[in-house]
Amino acid sequence: MAPNLTVGPGGAGGHPEKNVYKHLIINNIHSPLTLIIDSCSHFRTCLVEGSQPSGKKIAELANNSTLLVTALSPVIGCDNAS
Repeated sequence: MAPNLTVGPGGAGGHPEKNVYKHLIINNIHSPLTLIIDSCSHFRTCLVEGSQPSGKKIAELANNSTLLVTALSPVIGCDNAS
């Protein structure tokens, strides 16, 4: 079962101090949290650390952005925006 499908009924099954589902709830919360922590750690080490922004590419993307034209269309008019 998916963690969210087991934690809900397990938590609703009585008083927390007498709950026999405690081990199930703890395990099904711990496993996804461990996965999220590992994912964030690998994202930081593999993608963020050591990467440098490219000013040339940033300028190129900003100049060719249709989002910028869409945001300015009330000011410059629809005919000039297209």
